[in-house]
Formats: sequence, C-alpha cells, structure tokens
Amino acid sequence: MSSQTILHIDGDIFRVVQVRTSRGNLVVGKMCSVEESELDVCLRDMKASSLTICANFDSMRQHVVYLPVTKERYLKALVAGQLQDRFDETGEHSFFFSVLGETRIEGEKWLEIAAFVVDDSELNGIITRFSRNGCTVTLIHPNVCALERLAVLSLKDDPDHDKIILCVADLGQTKTLFVLRHGKLSFSRDVPSPGFGIHEQDVQNINMTISYCSQSLHIVPAKVLIMSLAYDTDTPSLDLMLPTRWITLPQQIPLEYEKIREHLIPISVQLPCSDPLRGNLLPKWYRTLLLRSKSLNIMTVFIAATLLLLTGYAVVKAMETVKLKNNMLAVMREIKAMDRLMPQFKARKQELDTFTPLLTYANAELDKPDMQRVLTTLAILGRPEYSKTVIGEIKLSGVSGKGSVNVSMSGKLAAGTFTEMNNTYQTTLDTIKRFPGAEITASSMNLNESGFNCTVLFKDK
Repeated sequence: MSSQTILHIDGDIFRVVQVRTSRGNLVVGKMCSVEESELDVCLRDMKASSLTICANFDSMRQHVVYLPVTKERYLKALVAGQLQDRFDETGEHSFFFSVLGETRIEGEKWLEIAAFVVDDSELNGIITRFSRNGCTVTLIHPNVCALERLAVLSLKDDPDHDKIILCVADLGQTKTLFVLRHGKLSFSRDVPSPGFGIHEQDVQNINMTISYCSQSLHIVPAKVLIMSLAYDTDTPSLDLMLPTRWITLPQQIPLEYEKIREHLIPISVQLPCSDPLRGNLLPKWYRTLLLRSKSLNIMTVFIAATLLLLTGYAVVKAMETVKLKNNMLAVMREIKAMDRLMPQFKARKQELDTFTPLLTYANAELDKPDMQRVLTTLAILGRPEYSKTVIGEIKLSGVSGKGSVNVSMSGKLAAGTFTEMNNTYQTTLDTIKRFPGAEITASSMNLNESGFNCTVLFKDK
C-alpha cells in the first residue's frame, strides 16, 4: 500500500506523518512538527500531493438524535434531516454519527444516535488553504475519531470493552475526554491542561466529566482509560471516581509511546476499523468536485488509450499503404516495360499470322484417326501363333474430335474342345490389350458357333 500523508493541525503547530500499512502493521515514515511558515516546505519535501487532515473544530457541536428503527441505508438521510431542522441557522454543515443502540421511549423502540456537526465555513477554509498549493484534501477527520480507533483497539482484550468507557487522550496542552458506548463514540469534550501527564487540574476535569455523564447523559462509565504513560504524570495515585487503566498501544503500532506521543493522532488515523470513511467531514460540494475530477481523469486516461490504439492502427495502415504503393509502382514499371516491347510483339505476331493456315491444316490432319497404324497393329493377329483365331470381319470408325479409332471385329475360334476354345479366346484378348493405345470396350464369345465379337478403342498417342 502506498504511503498516506496525514496532517494534524494542533493550534499553531502542524504535525505531518507519512504512514503505510504492511502485513497489518503500520510503518511510520517521515515525521515532522513545523509552524505555519515552514509547512509548505515540509509538504514539498514529503512530495505530498494528497492529504488527510485531522483537527479540532471550534464549530463542532454534538446532538443526540432519536429515530424509529429502520434500515441502515436510510439513516444518513434521516439524521441529515434532523440536523438540518436543528442547525439550519448556522448555514451549510457536515456531520458524522454513531448508532449507540436501541432505547425505549414511551414504550416504543427508537434508535439512539450521537451526531457531531461542523460548519462548512470552517472546513472550507482548511480546504482552500491547501488547494492553493496544489494539494488534494482526501479526508478531514476530527481528532476524536482517530483517538476512538486507538481506544477501541487498546480495549480489544479488556473484559469491559463492550461497556461504557471514559477515555482521556493526553495531547499535551489539551486533554480530549470522550465516551465510548459499545465501542462507539457518544460524547466528546476538550479541556486545557498544564502539559503531558495527568495533573491535579486534569483529575478535576475527569471527575467533573464523570459527574456530567451520570447527571446529564444518564450513563455511568465502567472505567477510565488514560491514553498516556503512567510515569508522565506527577500524580501517580490518581484520585479518580472510577477504576483506571493505562493505555497499551495495539500491536498494529510497533513503536514506543515516547517516540510517537506528539504524533499519536495522525498515526491513529491509519489504524484499522470497520468503516474507514466514518468521521469524514469533507463538505458535499468538495466531494462532488473530487468525484468529477476523478471521472475526468478516468476519461482522460481512456481517451489517451483510445488515441494510442488509433495511432497504432494508423501506423499499421500507413505501412500497408506504403507496401501497396510500392507494389503499384512495380506493376507500373512492368506495364511500361511491356509497352516498350509491344511493337516487337506485334511484329512477331504478324510473322506468325502468315503461318496460321498451315498450322491449322497440320492440326486438322493430326486430329484425323490414324487408320494405317490400327491396321498395322491388328496384322499381328495374322501371325502363325494366332492361327486358331480366324478374323472374319473388321470395321474401323473414327471417334469425333479425338483422333482415335473404334474397331469392331468378329471371327472364329478354331478349337475342338470348350476349354481349348476359351484359352484361345483369352489369349486373343490379352494380345489385343497389349497393343499400344488399345482398350477393349466390349467382348463376347459364342460357344454354339465357335465365334467371338470384340470392340476395341485405339486412342491417339
């Protein structure tokens, strides 16, 4: 995961931390604490283009809202309507809320919700301050939301973690006192303090807060969680009205408390929680602006990718066009060369035309059947070894357009027995088959008359 740059506005001091998550643990990079005049240089050194901002807000107000039991997706709109009616005179505002659970009012079930409201005018000043320097504000958290995450993780193994806990965050010149009900933020206040550690003045403020919870909020915390070090205090035996537990940093922060106590809030922002965006106070107008900017960036990337593909396609087509052009030039050169040879071609053609009648006559003669060749071939059957085959009649006819000769012959088989007659017949046929270009198309033997018939096609070579 890439590093997140978190800025904590602590009065006149600006604390900047770069944090990333690795295998579930926080890895803290650069940390610095600067005044207003040095802040821009610090952000440039950290190459921070986007910021998560934590701060205390002078205009933050708290209000308990009661709503009928409904689905979670409708809660934000219903809470917004309740807050608009109550804080309409203050102008535009942003808020976050905690669902504390169900309660009964006059016998009916209602959802009890703790809402925290901040005027947009205060938030707009922060956004404008950093937008002028080219930084995008991605989240704005009140300090108490970061401290809530730290407290919930610290109490994870505590047997009273699901009860009401009063948490005291030691921020040096300020102590933030907030109440967790079932792990949800329900009340918060900031009080001045002499410095780090729990002093007599802090003890009085803690006890007063416990009394306020009992008398006004009608809740009694089970214990007090001191988010500080025991040896930081000059009052080791705290005279508090409730049992006290000192904080143990969760395993996700593998650092010593002394090294990070001044940067505890910005580091706690990165701690894991069920809803990372809870407590985000970015005004609606700025969220819309970020969404449009993100959409424009996506469209820009899409258009750039499309242009890149089209450029590649154009390059391929340009190469194909060059290849076609070269082929066309080669064909044109061949045509021009043929044009130069055309007079010679015409002259040779005229010379050849004078021999055309002779060639036509020669071809016609070559196509005529060669009767003499056929008769000469058939004369072989008159040899003494074929004396038992007596040829009686031979008919020759030409095959149209093929230059071949069709021969029909008949004769007698001078043999005494059927077997001898059949042997003579087969010998005669085998002899004819061996004639060059001869193909027997039909043959038959007449036993009663001791004769035979045969049709042979002599093909032109």
